[in-house]
Amino acid sequence: MNLDYTTYTDSALFAVLMQGAATGEQAFGELYKRYSRKLYLYCTKVTGNRQDAHDLFQEAWIKFHTASTTTQTCVDNVAGYLFRITRNLHLNKKNERHIDTITYEDVYSGAQTSQIQQIEQHEVEHMLERALELLDDDYREAYIMHELEDMPYDEISAITGSTVAALKNRVWRARKHIRTYLAPLLSSS
Repeated sequence: MNLDYTTYTDSALFAVLMQGAATGEQAFGELYKRYSRKLYLYCTKVTGNRQDAHDLFQEAWIKFHTASTTTQTCVDNVAGYLFRITRNLHLNKKNERHIDTITYEDVYSGAQTSQIQQIEQHEVEHMLERALELLDDDYREAYIMHELEDMPYDEISAITGSTVAALKNRVWRARKHIRTYLAPLLSSS
């Protein structure tokens, strides 16, 4: 029996998912539709490459599904729960590999540009990528989630466990660092 889960809240879908069976799979499908794109973009930005992003994305959904069918507690903030799982998986992998920096791919689209504009765009992308690499992990994470993923501070707080005030401070410091790093490029234009 196929039910229309599009009108269900996230927490109601999670409650259905906790029950398992076919209806749980339909609820999982609806949650996947709602969050897969945003989660994949987040994975791409924190890992820096598509292969690692794909692996993290898949692992996060598997862990989310497994956790939802084994937990006894319904989750109210499903997006926060999903992103927290993803974040923790990423940090665990990073700690295992002892990686010091994370890059991200900045995807640009649009009309054809001249070769000079493409070279300039590549230079800006490279410098921005480098500026992000130089940020402390906490600053980079807060900046990516707030500025690039457009997540509100309270949602980031639920995911990271940091206070909203601390997150605002990290984003402010990240912006300041990026502006300082990009100042030579900006003053030459």
